[in-house]
This record gives sequence, C-alpha cells and structure tokens, in this order.
Amino acid sequence: PEAPPSSPEAIVLRGIRAGYGDGPDILSDVELVLERGMRLFVLGRNGGGKSTLLHTLSGGIVPRAGSRKLGKDVRIGVFSQDLAQALPKEATGVEH
Repeated sequence: PEAPPSSPEAIVLRGIRAGYGDGPDILSDVELVLERGMRLFVLGRNGGGKSTLLHTLSGGIVPRAGSRKLGKDVRIGVFSQDLAQALPKEATGVEH
C-alpha cells in the first residue's frame, strides 16, 4: 500500500555524537538528511558504528550531542536483527 504523506525531510541528524553507556563515542560529528522515498545502505567493518547509527536514527539511542529531528507525520518502524531477544517472553511473535 502507498505510504501516507509526510514531511519531505524524514530524519535529520546534525552534529551527532553517540555511544553506549560511559564508553567512548562511536559516532562523532554526524550530519545526515534522509528525505522521503530515500533508501539507506549501511556498509562497514565490524565495530564501525553501523548499528549505533541505525539505533540513533530510530531513536533507540539518545545522542550525547547534536540533534535528531523527525519530520512531521514520520513514523519509524524497526525490525531488529536480534528479533527473538527483543520479543516479550510472554508473547508470541504474532501477538507482539
């Protein structure tokens, strides 16, 4: 089905710095604009920050610095590579 209309700029990252817990920054000074209809391909070495970038884009990680702006009427959907671990233990995949 056709997606409902939304802002031309779906997600904007400006000056993002991000990492996990008290650890070092994994992302620094990230500038990214994803426009409606764009596709993103992320390729890199293990430990290079691919998952950190995607978690930051989806809102799963709050940036340490910079800003993340979600466009008007934009909704984020995430399919985790560790889906089985992300599901509530008391619910089946269909129920969740």
